[in-house]
Amino acid sequence: MFDQEIFSNRTEDVFAKARALLSTLERYGHQPLVSEAGRSITPQILRNILQASEEGAEELRQLDDLGHV
Repeated sequence: MFDQEIFSNRTEDVFAKARALLSTLERYGHQPLVSEAGRSITPQILRNILQASEEGAEELRQLDDLGHV
């Protein structure tokens, strides 16, 4: 079981652990059960959430670097 708040000050570390766990489970033929906010979602939806969050954070970093934030 992996029960973790994914948006925290350790976001990158938590994202990496979540992806590694999903990949390992799937590699050994297991179908991970994933839930977000109490609702069942697919592992791919979780991956999409993580990716979108990372892309948003990167855009904010770029704007900050340009002095726009």
